[in-house]
Amino acid sequence: MNPLDGGLSLPGWDESYTLDGLRDLLKQYEAIDEEQLWKNLEAFLTKVIPVAHEVGINMAIHPDDPPWSIFGIPRIITNEQNIDRFLSLYDDVHHGLTLCSGSLGCAKFNDYTAMVRKYGAMGRIHFAHVRNLKFITPTNFQEAPHLSSEGTFDMHAIMRALYDIGFDGPIRPD
Repeated sequence: MNPLDGGLSLPGWDESYTLDGLRDLLKQYEAIDEEQLWKNLEAFLTKVIPVAHEVGINMAIHPDDPPWSIFGIPRIITNEQNIDRFLSLYDDVHHGLTLCSGSLGCAKFNDYTAMVRKYGAMGRIHFAHVRNLKFITPTNFQEAPHLSSEGTFDMHAIMRALYDIGFDGPIRPD
């Protein structure tokens, strides 16, 4: 913890980070809104996905974590509607998802198991990141052990959905 910043501490920070440095960094993003993020992402995909297709590599975006604005910076890979938009930016099986139960599941309006079935049927899940969360309040949660009884998610249903769609890619428990 850097005493010069009033005790501010974030994961991954070391003594070289300061509150003023964070403020300067955040200023760089003041002009960026959701639509600009979408435009930047589309420009990136237009260049990268053809190469991924050519060499047989699957690209898999991880959802925003958390799936809401943080420090005023907008997020776009947050829900089913936005994932549909993301996948429509470039129609290629190599353009897909790291479907993360924690990132998507911490927004209670997301039905992760249904997303597994939907995007799995499309062949667009290239990586599964499976973890459990326990909600303290509707907006306050913590990571929990994998057993369904230890958290909020039905982990059996999630794993069953991955099995049912024939998912054979990597799965990372957290």
